[in-house]
Amino acid sequence: MSFKKSDLKDFSDFFGSKIKAIMIVHKDGVPMAELISKKLPQNDPTLIAGALTSICHVIEEITGKGITSIATGDDYIHFLRTPYFNVVIMINERYAPIEPYLKIFEKRIISEYKEYLDNFDGEIGVIDLKKILKDSLGISFAIL
Repeated sequence: MSFKKSDLKDFSDFFGSKIKAIMIVHKDGVPMAELISKKLPQNDPTLIAGALTSICHVIEEITGKGITSIATGDDYIHFLRTPYFNVVIMINERYAPIEPYLKIFEKRIISEYKEYLDNFDGEIGVIDLKKILKDSLGISFAIL
């Protein structure tokens, strides 16, 4: 099913106050871009991305299925896997209907950074996550 931004509730009204972190993680576990709320501990993004990637791989090996979310107390980490990267979003809502929004976000990243993604060499900091969030979903990082 394909969604357009106009088909969905306004992302910032629906999820804005609930988002705690967003990461773009290369399929090999390298954090390509991240925005983490100042309310969370400021841990090493490389360590977090590697750990989440490892957890996803282990779960997939055991179950044969990809993981879509992890509960962490009151918060939930949702995953969207793409051929290039994984979108990881921490939000304090368990059954968040977030996938359509993440698909819009994914398409915007791929359209704007396709060459970078095709030729990824480990260089980080290239993806302007704040701009992508604003352009694709109409939210600013100030809400975090």
